[in-house]
Amino acid sequence: MNGIFEFITMAFPKAGLQVGGLPFTLNMILFGVVMLINLKQIPSFLNSWGVFLIAYFLFFFFTTASLLINIAEQQSSSLDIAMIMVVLFSPLAAVPISQLSLRKAMVINSSSAIIVGGYMMVQKTFGITKTALVGLTYTLGQDLTTKPIGYASSENLSHKMPSTYQNGNSSGLFLASSLALLLIWQPTKRCDKVLKYSGMICCIIGIFLCGSRSILFPMVPLFAMIVIQLYKLYQPRQRRLFWLLIFSVGLLSVAYFTFFGQEVLATFYDRVVIQTIQNPSSDRFAQWKIIGEQIYQLDAVGVVRLFLIGLTNDLFQLDGMLRFLAMKGIIAQLSFLVVLIYPILMLYRDPKTKIVSYALMGIFIAFLIDMSFFYLPCVMNYFMVYEIGTKFQQEIASKQEEKNYVSITYFQNSETRSSSD
Repeated sequence: MNGIFEFITMAFPKAGLQVGGLPFTLNMILFGVVMLINLKQIPSFLNSWGVFLIAYFLFFFFTTASLLINIAEQQSSSLDIAMIMVVLFSPLAAVPISQLSLRKAMVINSSSAIIVGGYMMVQKTFGITKTALVGLTYTLGQDLTTKPIGYASSENLSHKMPSTYQNGNSSGLFLASSLALLLIWQPTKRCDKVLKYSGMICCIIGIFLCGSRSILFPMVPLFAMIVIQLYKLYQPRQRRLFWLLIFSVGLLSVAYFTFFGQEVLATFYDRVVIQTIQNPSSDRFAQWKIIGEQIYQLDAVGVVRLFLIGLTNDLFQLDGMLRFLAMKGIIAQLSFLVVLIYPILMLYRDPKTKIVSYALMGIFIAFLIDMSFFYLPCVMNYFMVYEIGTKFQQEIASKQEEKNYVSITYFQNSETRSSSD
C-alpha cells in the first residue's frame, strides 16, 4: 500500500472527482489509509527531526489557531480550509516512504517521471484536451480549460504542459526533484538502468515543456552546482563514464528537439525569455505594495494579529508566501519556512545527497514565488523526495559500516595468526 501511495501521488495526483466544489482524489484517500497503517511510525519520524520538531509544532499550532479563528469569524471558505489542511499534513507523506526499500522507492519514482514527462510530450504533440483522460489525468467534474495552467487562448494551446498535475508549475517541481534523485541512483539491474536513463530523459524534456519560470530560473544557477557535485562523486577512473553519460543524455535531448521538438524550443523561448522581458515579475512586485499598504494602516491590535494569526482574508490577490503570511501570520510563516528548510539542511550534509538538496532548494525558491505549496501533491512530493534522499544516506552509512567491519575482522585475524606463530 505504501508503494501504491507513492506511485499515485507522483504519477496521477489528480485522479479522482470533484464533489461540492472540492476535489476528492485517490491520492487523498490513500494518504489517509497509509497514515492509519503507519500510525506507529509517525512519532519516530517526527522525533528524528530533533530541534526542528519545535518549528513543526509552532507551525501546526499557530496555523490551526488562525484557521479556527477565521472559521469562527466566517472568513474561511471550504477551499481555504482544504488548502491549509494540505500544508499542515503533507510533511507526513514521508512516513510511508520510510517503510519502502531504496530500490522500490526509486523504481516508483523513475516510473512516475517517465509517465509525467512522457505524457507532456503526448500533450504537446496531440493537444491537452484531446489527450485528457477524465478522472485519471485530471479530476472528474473540473474543467481542464479553466485551470490556471497558462492557456494561450481558448484553443487547445498552452504555455505550460500540465501533464497529470493539471498545472505546469506543479509538474515542473516534481520533475526537477525526480531528476536529482535519478542522477545519484546507481542501479545494478539492467531493467533499473533502463528506467533510470529513460526517466532522466523524460525529466529533462518535461522541464522544458512545463513552462514554469518559478522552477526554471532558480534551477539554472543550481544546475551548475549539481553538475560539479556529481562530477566529484565519480572516482577518477569513472569520470570518463560521467562525461559519456552527460554527452549521451545531451545528445538524445538535442536529437529530440531537432527532429520533434522545434516548436517546444520556440514555445520555451517565448515563455521564458520574451514574456519575462515583457513582465519580469509577473506583477508580483505589486503584491508587496498591497500588503505594505495594509500593514501601514494597522493599529496596535492589528500588528499583534498579524504576528499571531494573520490579517483578515481580504488579501487573496496575493501570491506565494505573501499570501500565507497574510492568511496565517508571521509566526506561522517563519516556522513553515524552517520546516521547509530542514530537509535541505539534512541532505546537504552528505556529498551524495547534496545534489538532491540543491533541487529542493530550487523548489523552496519556487514556493516563495507562487502558490504551488497550497495544492496537492507539491509539499507531499517535497518530503517524499527528502525521505528517499535519507535512504541514500542510510545506504552509504551501511556500506561504510560493512567496510569497517571487514577491515576490523581482517586486522583481528592477522593479529591472531601473528600471535600463534
